[in-house]
Amino acid sequence: MSVRSRSVAATVAATALLAAGAAVVPAAADAASLPFAYSLVNQHAGQKLMPGGVAGTLTMKLTNTTSKAEKFSDSITLWGQGAVALKSGDVTLRVTPRAGTPAVSSTPGAWGAYITIPAHATFTWTVSVQATKAWPVKDNGVGVQIGVRGQSHSFTSKKQVNFAVGRVRTA
Repeated sequence: MSVRSRSVAATVAATALLAAGAAVVPAAADAASLPFAYSLVNQHAGQKLMPGGVAGTLTMKLTNTTSKAEKFSDSITLWGQGAVALKSGDVTLRVTPRAGTPAVSSTPGAWGAYITIPAHATFTWTVSVQATKAWPVKDNGVGVQIGVRGQSHSFTSKKQVNFAVGRVRTA
């Protein structure tokens, strides 16, 4: 086989592999084609939590961008930022639905049950995170990650917020 023939054969083989790969790995989805628009906003950016003090608040919004009802699930993960792993009771987490929004799971570390969101509807929750008086003195922050996933579109989106935690304990 001549050099030119080998080159053409290699090009054809590479093109076939790329085409096969394109069939297996879909192109990146446009934001407009995703079934949900999801945001997580820290209401008091830069706020430092104090053990036993005021909770930090986040606003979580999920909008169904499709013309039909969609199901979604949520997941919350918390972790300490420091030398000591968080224990039960170090952090208080509360997820409060706003008007017309159903309650979701607030159990850290697990995906909740699927909830149906109507076409073009927006659901909103307030998420409160508080370092309790039991907060480990050697840790200086808490990370919060909240994820949502759609049942019918294999959509998953996770957003993360970090709160600094001070060392002074309040009464």
